[in-house]
Amino acid sequence: CEEDQLEIGTMYIFSVRACHKYRSSPWSPPSETASYAVPSESFPKAGPGNELQVEALSESSARFWWRELEVPAFAAAATAAAAASLAGASEASRSSPALEYRLDVMCCMADGRMERHGTVLLEDDENGSRPFDATVHGLTLASRYFATLSCRFASLPHRSWCKTGLTAAFETPRTSQG
Repeated sequence: CEEDQLEIGTMYIFSVRACHKYRSSPWSPPSETASYAVPSESFPKAGPGNELQVEALSESSARFWWRELEVPAFAAAATAAAAASLAGASEASRSSPALEYRLDVMCCMADGRMERHGTVLLEDDENGSRPFDATVHGLTLASRYFATLSCRFASLPHRSWCKTGLTAAFETPRTSQG
């Protein structure tokens, strides 16, 4: 089996022809442009019963937590094999490919705009356990916020963030509890 030399995240156009020992057919017309990428259905989704929970730690801090996200079984083998070829044996020994996570918290402004308050980046532990919580500080009193959790495969080149379906809206208290 030969390596195909294709790179994830790259656009390609294909043409084919049939070859025989003595002759070859003409090349086919070029295909439509195709993106070589990890299909979105390969990424973990929240699933039933999994929600992004918000817990107030103080007037200006909140803890977010969720149940562990799992890579769909059909995608785990394919992405683990691809990651193993790129990262070496340590990635190959995992039962599921390593993930990176991004928790975005946006402040809902009075005029309807959403302004980024902060982003927390997380990754799987070396032992393979997945994170299930993150803390955000510096929240403003009497404000509305919206949070969303995204993820991506850690070992693949040209990684892009994919929505998990986990979101939460919350408000901070109007006055100081002092």
